[in-house]
Amino acid sequence: MLPSEKIYKEYSKSIVNLDNNSKCENLTRKIPEFPDINKLCHRLTMNIKNFNTKEKDDFSVIDDCKYLQYWMNDSVINELKVTNNDKYIDIIIKLYIAWIEIKGTLDRSKYICEPIGGPLISLRINEFEFRKEMFDYYYNYRKIEKPVFSNINDCSETCNYLTSINKKYGTFRSTCSHSYDNKCVPEFDDFDKYDPIKLIHQLGCKNQSQCNRNEVIALAQNSDETQVNEVSAQHQTVDVNPKGSTENGSSKTILNVALPASVFFVLFPMLYKMTPLGSRFGKANKIRNNIINDLKNEEGEYFLTQPFEQESMKDSDKTYNISYNNT
Repeated sequence: MLPSEKIYKEYSKSIVNLDNNSKCENLTRKIPEFPDINKLCHRLTMNIKNFNTKEKDDFSVIDDCKYLQYWMNDSVINELKVTNNDKYIDIIIKLYIAWIEIKGTLDRSKYICEPIGGPLISLRINEFEFRKEMFDYYYNYRKIEKPVFSNINDCSETCNYLTSINKKYGTFRSTCSHSYDNKCVPEFDDFDKYDPIKLIHQLGCKNQSQCNRNEVIALAQNSDETQVNEVSAQHQTVDVNPKGSTENGSSKTILNVALPASVFFVLFPMLYKMTPLGSRFGKANKIRNNIINDLKNEEGEYFLTQPFEQESMKDSDKTYNISYNNT
C-alpha cells in the first residue's frame, strides 16, 4: 500500500464518538441536505485531537498534518458526493471554521495541527483534484526515498505507481514550473529534485513488459512448489505409523491365507463325492484294502502289530512302533 493510501485509510477509520459536539451539530443544521457531514466532522475532530497527543517539537508529523486537510476536502467530494463547485466550497469553508474552533480547545503544550487556508478552501473540484494528485506524489516521494522504507520487488505497487506518475510528471512540470497557479503544490520548488526517474532507478523498477513476464514465471514457480508440497504431505501421511501399517499388513496376510483354507476344508467333502477326483480316490482305497487283506492272510497279525527292527542303530533296544491307520 502506498504511503498516501495508508494515511488516508487511517484518517477514514478514526473512531467516531457522536457526542454533543456543538461545532459538528451546527454543520448538520446548516447543511441538512448532507446529513453525513456530522460523521465527517466528528472524524476530523478525532484526527485533530490525535495530533494533539504528539510532542510539540515532533516535526516528523508535519507532512501527515498537511495531508489531513487534503483528506478532508477529498472526503467532501467522494464521501458526501458533492459535485457542485459552489456547494463544495461552501462546505469546505464551514469545515475550516470548525477546525479553527476545535484548535482553540487543544492543549497548547502539545503539537497542534493547523489548517491550511488560501487555495485549499477556494479551489474548484477539478483544480483541487489536480493539486491533490501532486501532493500525493510529494508525500509518497518523501516516504519512499527514506532508507527505512520497506524493501520491495521490481513489480510492486510502488513501481507501478512511479511509472504512472512519470507519464504525468511532464504535465506537472509544464503547468507549475514557470508560473504560480493555486492548483500547484508549493512544495515542488524544484522539479528535478522530485523526478520519479530517480526513485525508479533507486528501487530497480523494470519496464512493465518485463514485470509481466516475471509475474508469470513467479506464478509458475509457486504452482510447482505447491504440487511438490502436496506430494510431500501425502508421503508423510502414509508414513506416520509404520508399525501400525506392518501389523495391519500381517493381519491381512493371515486373513488371505486362513480364509481360503477354511473354505477348502468345508467344500472338499462335497467335491470329493461330486467330481471324478473322488472316484479315483475310491478305486485306490479298494486296491489298498485288497493288498492288506492278502498280507493278513499270508503273515497274519504279526506283520502289522510287531515293531520293525532298525538297521545300523547302536541302541538295538530302541524300537519304533509304526501303526497304520486306515483312512
